[in-house]
Amino acid sequence: MEQFNKSVSRRTFNPNEVLQLRSNLDAWWNDIGLDCDMDNETPAHPSDPRRKYSTLFTCLYHAQIVNLNRPALSLPPSQVQHDHGLQAAIGSVRIICSTLSNAFFKSKEEVYWPGYVDMVFLGSLILVYGAKRERARKNPATWLLRDLRRAFSILQHFAKRWAKSDRFSRVVKALIDREEPIVSETSHTQPLYIPLLAQQPDTTHSGSNQEDSFNFADCFHFDFDTFVLEPESTWAYHVSVPPSPNL
Repeated sequence: MEQFNKSVSRRTFNPNEVLQLRSNLDAWWNDIGLDCDMDNETPAHPSDPRRKYSTLFTCLYHAQIVNLNRPALSLPPSQVQHDHGLQAAIGSVRIICSTLSNAFFKSKEEVYWPGYVDMVFLGSLILVYGAKRERARKNPATWLLRDLRRAFSILQHFAKRWAKSDRFSRVVKALIDREEPIVSETSHTQPLYIPLLAQQPDTTHSGSNQEDSFNFADCFHFDFDTFVLEPESTWAYHVSVPPSPNL
C-alpha cells in the first residue's frame, strides 16, 4: 500500500524496493506452480487445492505486476524505467484479459470476485496510454482497438452480474468509439484528457434513458501525460468496485 498509493508529488522510484517486492511476488507465484503439469504426470499424488482457483491467482499475480510498474508510468517517458514499466504492464493486462476471457467463454467458469472489474478497467487505461506513447514515436498501435474490444466484452459480462459495473464498460465503449475513426495526426501532439465517469445515483431505468443519464461532461479527467486522475487524491476511491455478489 505504501508503494502503490503515494501521491505523485511524494512518489519516489526506488528500484531496490520494487525489486524486493517483485522477488516476493514471484516466490509466491512459483510456490503455487500453476504453470507446472506435475499433477497430470503424477495422478497418484493429491492435487494442490489452489489449482481450482487458477483464474483468480493468475489475475492476482499479473495485477500486482501492473501495480509494481504503475509508479514508473508517472516518470518522464524518456526514462528507461518508464518504458520498461509500461511494456511490463501492457503484457500483464493482456494476460489478465485473456485469462478472464478463457474462463468466461471457453471454460464456462463462474467468476465471482468483483475485483476483476477494477483490473480490467485500469488495464484499459494502460492500453490507451501505451498506444499514445507508441503513436508519439510514429507507430500506429493498431493493436489498441482489438485489446479494448476484448476488455469491453469482459466488462459487459460482469455487468450482467453487477448492474452498477456497467459504468466501467461504458467508459471503455467510449474509448472504443473514439478509437474506431482512427485518431488524426494532430491529436498526437496535444494533451489527451479522457473523462472518467462520476458517481451516478442508483437507477432502475434501462436502455436509452440509462444512456442519457451518463454525462461525461460532469466527470473529472484522466491525464494520460502524467498517468494520474485529476484530482489525484481520488485515484483509489472515486470509481469503486461493484458490491460483492450474493453467493
